[in-house]
Amino acid sequence: ALPPNSEPLLDELLEKLRGTAFPTGEKRERLTIQAHGYIILRRPLLPAEEDADDNGEPSREANTKRQHGMRPERPMPRMKPGVEKLGWKQRTAAAKLQQYQRVWDLAYSLVQSVDPDFAEQYTAIAMTKNFVGSPHVDTENVGPFYGISIGNFEG
Repeated sequence: ALPPNSEPLLDELLEKLRGTAFPTGEKRERLTIQAHGYIILRRPLLPAEEDADDNGEPSREANTKRQHGMRPERPMPRMKPGVEKLGWKQRTAAAKLQQYQRVWDLAYSLVQSVDPDFAEQYTAIAMTKNFVGSPHVDTENVGPFYGISIGNFEG
């Protein structure tokens, strides 16, 4: 359960989500998901680690310090050493995160209020509108996650 002082965060998050112009048609993300809107925000890449190998992969010791999704085979995404520029996918993700930074910050604060360790590990959030879920095995979201549903619901 969320702490009692979370109400202002939830209210602001709901306001931001209601004010979001979700992309439609071919521009929408995850087209196979039943929802009126779906936007994925990804955590920015961390700086390259000093003890990384030539491919930017952290050493085994560094890798065990910080992993996302609590899975050792999936370390936190990092820049490669010596790489100054982001690729197209990373630039697009960074621009989207900048556009919705307040949503990211509010979601982070809410997750941190119930699970501070996980708040430092997760790598993405999905902003959805009128999402309808059903039991399934998700092939894209394979790690642990939290769901936050806010608004008025029926059913």
